[in-house]
Amino acid sequence: MVTPDLLRKIANVSEKYNAKALKITGAARIAIIGLKEDDIDLVWEDLGLDSYDWRQCGCPAANWK
Repeated sequence: MVTPDLLRKIANVSEKYNAKALKITGAARIAIIGLKEDDIDLVWEDLGLDSYDWRQCGCPAANWK
């Protein structure tokens, strides 16, 4: 589940870093396609994901980054 505000935030950050597309994956994740490797940490920061404790959700994202 995702809120409209979070979708807007993802879209805005994607545009800021000139992403090519957003993709809803088969696993129901949102992938930002076409980011420069150098921008990934900045994207995480802008989305607020750099400080999010993914272990709280019990998902494999805890192993990302």
